[in-house]
Amino acid sequence: MLDHRETIIAKRTLLSTLCHCAYNIDMIVYMKNNLLLKRLLLKMSEPDDSEISFNSYRILAIIMNEEDIKTSANGCKIVSLFYIYFISMIDDSIQIMALDSLLHSLKSLVQHEQIKIELINKETIPLLIRCVIEANFQKTKIQQYALATSLTLSFNDEALKVLEKDVNFMNHLKVLENSTEENIQRAANHLL
Repeated sequence: MLDHRETIIAKRTLLSTLCHCAYNIDMIVYMKNNLLLKRLLLKMSEPDDSEISFNSYRILAIIMNEEDIKTSANGCKIVSLFYIYFISMIDDSIQIMALDSLLHSLKSLVQHEQIKIELINKETIPLLIRCVIEANFQKTKIQQYALATSLTLSFNDEALKVLEKDVNFMNHLKVLENSTEENIQRAANHLL
């Protein structure tokens, strides 16, 4: 039998592994159809251990639908966790893969209206802008996910004002219009 510390370590390890599996389309389909998994992840997101909660929400972000978010999840808590990790990862070059994964999940989460509003209220847009314009994120999935998330947020008037007010961001979008990456080019065109 595992003691409390060993249980925490086991949960962290399992959730970290599941997060990596969430990049495989076949695994995503399996996870979305597994109702027990959703319930277990929601249950695991409740403890005071922020790493367990964060990884649970990273997976749930990819497999939950709008109704799941409305009935089962606390949008404010989810966004607060993502925000804390976002801030800690953005300036840490060792955390680059984790930041990629965070933004991948955030790209899925932002599709939900409750989460979108919380992201705007938490002032996450400046962090997304950094991921779009800073040189160390150029031509990466991080930039692509940040652009896609910014585009989704731009359908909110308040978010659009924040994006349009950032001159560096708007100028950088003009450069990205000519990107060889189709997804980046498309997002930049829509944001302009």
